[in-house]
Amino acid sequence: MLLFLYRMGFWFAFPFLFLWILAESLVEGRKVWQRIGLGLPRPAGRKRIWLHAASVGEVNVLGLLFPHFQKNFPDFEILVSTFTTAGRKRAEALFGSFQPKIEVFHLPLDLWGITEAALERLSPSFLVLTETELWPQLLSSCAKRKLPVFLANGSLSEKSARRYRKVRSVFNAGRPAFQKLLVQTEKDKSFFETLEIPLEKIEVIGQTKYDLLWNATEVCPPAKLAPFFFWVAGSTRPGEEEKILTAHRLLSEKYPSLKLIVAPRHLERLAEIENLIAASGLSAKRTSGELDCRTPVFLLDEMGGLVSAYAGAQAAFVGGTLAPFGGHNLLEPLSVGTPVIYGPSVESVKETAEVLAKTEIARSAAGPAELAEAVRFFLQRKFPRSEVRETAQAAFAPWGGVSEKTVSKIRQALNRP
Repeated sequence: MLLFLYRMGFWFAFPFLFLWILAESLVEGRKVWQRIGLGLPRPAGRKRIWLHAASVGEVNVLGLLFPHFQKNFPDFEILVSTFTTAGRKRAEALFGSFQPKIEVFHLPLDLWGITEAALERLSPSFLVLTETELWPQLLSSCAKRKLPVFLANGSLSEKSARRYRKVRSVFNAGRPAFQKLLVQTEKDKSFFETLEIPLEKIEVIGQTKYDLLWNATEVCPPAKLAPFFFWVAGSTRPGEEEKILTAHRLLSEKYPSLKLIVAPRHLERLAEIENLIAASGLSAKRTSGELDCRTPVFLLDEMGGLVSAYAGAQAAFVGGTLAPFGGHNLLEPLSVGTPVIYGPSVESVKETAEVLAKTEIARSAAGPAELAEAVRFFLQRKFPRSEVRETAQAAFAPWGGVSEKTVSKIRQALNRP
């Protein structure tokens, strides 16, 4: 009954969803029509794996799993879908150079009729979802086709678990599709159990994100930034830029040639941040344009360029931690040998922050003065990049290898030799 109401609710909302897609298509082009099943990858002669990620963070998880899927399923074509446009662009940048070509597309809306048509066209052998991507209609359609579904790097917050628990019967039809849920922690396991998923299908395996410290390829800073001496504030959120700019003014007193690169979490905030910079008395230029030595602040306005900017930085602040957003990926700067700084809001990255607090390659800062002091510490220490990476690898060694283990578990569940 609840699944029927879910379907009807989605269809009643469809006119508004259609207008949203139409508006998005004017900016992003025809690919967004894949949300209603148009222009999906054509059927192929090879067997297919369908990997799905919600947005940028989950796409990065797929990036860690990807080489292991290629190794364990060499005769399969791999498809990648995302929910957000930012995720799609990240996936295109991450997988764009792979041969044979990796098809990247938008996840079709979770509408009865559309999911069935999408599965018919894509014809995957199995589907791998990431983290918290639970779509009732998609799961129901997979169960009807007896298509195996796996959850990789599974995670469920207490808030989400409470919400899902109230409507858990919406998953009744799709629950049999799940072959294995490979989750991050025992707490995640207990939350998924409340959705009445059989206990034997849920396994705690750890978090794939730590594998980034071993899997990172050699990254060079963009040629445009190479001449400059700079630090980076990455994935910044509202309420943080003012504090970061204050910290940079403090640093400029001793390091007048030091530049600040600000990379907002969402690029649509660029104009807003330019106004904040102007109000602070500083000037800024976007990295897609011409840069010069006289400008103190550069705004990273190109998707997918943050890690390469980290690779040339003397220190990196990771956003979502000075304002109450719970924090973003603290491991990205470390993976390219750059020391990391974070604020007090680390609920989403608590375990990572606790481990890093015991090392010299990370510092916490509660405000502008402490942030400036943390950057100053790393400017003076001048840690070699190889030392930063090796220290991070040693600190997180007990949690490594989860990506390989994840794909191995999926292979075993499929009874593939």
